[in-house]
Amino acid sequence: MARTDKILMIPDYIGYVLTGNAVTEETNASTTQMLNLRQGLFDKDLAKSVNVNENQFPHLVDAGTVLGSVSHKWHVKYDLPETEVITVATHDTASAVVGAPGKGDNWAFLSSGTWSLLGAELNVPENGLDAFAENYTNEWGAYGTYRFLKNIMGLWILQCVRHELNDQYSFNELASQAEQVEPFKTFIDVNDDRFTNPKSMIGAIQDYARETNQFVPTSPGELTRAIYDNLSLFYANEIRKLSGILNKPINTLNIVGGGSNVELMNQLTSTLAGVEVVAGPSEATAIGNIIVQMITSGELENVVAGRKLIESSFGLKHYVPEQGKYEGVLTKYRDFF
Repeated sequence: MARTDKILMIPDYIGYVLTGNAVTEETNASTTQMLNLRQGLFDKDLAKSVNVNENQFPHLVDAGTVLGSVSHKWHVKYDLPETEVITVATHDTASAVVGAPGKGDNWAFLSSGTWSLLGAELNVPENGLDAFAENYTNEWGAYGTYRFLKNIMGLWILQCVRHELNDQYSFNELASQAEQVEPFKTFIDVNDDRFTNPKSMIGAIQDYARETNQFVPTSPGELTRAIYDNLSLFYANEIRKLSGILNKPINTLNIVGGGSNVELMNQLTSTLAGVEVVAGPSEATAIGNIIVQMITSGELENVVAGRKLIESSFGLKHYVPEQGKYEGVLTKYRDFF
């Protein structure tokens, strides 16, 4: 590392290869945990603790910065046209948040895929003790924002279960079977380390149920129901915590990513959390990438305009709480969180 001239994050390295210009895009750089919240620069002490010099990183740039033109040598080798490269929000979650069609100040986002990232877009970072205790982070977002979020287990659990069932069921088929099963028969702490990468996910779920003297799911529908029930419980509980930390109500949860297609889980989350759920778009990361490019190229005025365009361009689905359903469920399991 001492002999290294420049340290580049992978998206920045790709941009360097294309254009010959080296920068450090801040939404991705912030995930190194080495940016100083107050200074907005690499923290000298943190860099030193991992044996690097902050000057080894190219200068920080905002998402939407024009990096330059594709180098002539690539035109010749690959018959490329003249192409301008724009440095987008290069962290996938940062682009996904840009692609979330949130409105106003009282919405949260859930980037739902293999993993779940739940939080809110802030203009000022929140780094108080409550945020620290709940394991929230302040990652840089596009256009001077912060994506205040935390990681929760996601659909990785179901992906593993489906694979163990020899991929004989589609996700839609599993959801249909789950809808026929009585809800909330088994509580599972989805964030327990045992579910990170077990030899058998089905075995891990069943062992947890046995150890806690609960109903043991066995059929594909029962296993899927347990997963959706408990992911929804954790999302709902986290929205409650997020509202408390930020000291403001959360009225809408924008779910983006592949999980936005799971109607059963979206409705459960809406009902348990008592908020409207707006689901979609599923490809929010790619869409957020495009929105940043459109803003830089002058086709859109700002993110607000971009989100309005997203809302009118994609078939977003809306879910509202079902009154009288699952009352007391969140309270029943609150001690587990």
